[in-house]
Amino acid sequence: MHAVAIEQVQVAHWLRSVRTVKSKKGVRHAGGGRKLAIGNDNEILKWIVQQRELHIPVSRQSIQDYAKRLCSETNPEFIASSGWLDKFMRRHQLISHVDVAKTAC
Repeated sequence: MHAVAIEQVQVAHWLRSVRTVKSKKGVRHAGGGRKLAIGNDNEILKWIVQQRELHIPVSRQSIQDYAKRLCSETNPEFIASSGWLDKFMRRHQLISHVDVAKTAC
């Protein structure tokens, strides 16, 4: 085994970095990761199913718009971002036909 010379200052810096990372574990950015109430999540899913049964196309934008309208009074800070929509669709195993068309090419 070879001996490696590491400055004590460098080791101290690494230890401070590790402590900083550990202390920030689980910390969210302001506004990040806002959750909807489960009832709202189910209500949005129910609306999507109803629209599809009526043969009304449901776009990603229409889901976001509906979610914003539904939650505007109870959770005015809710944004219905594209990240939220991606997770909502994954959570409920929904697919976008546009996504399917892109992968088929």
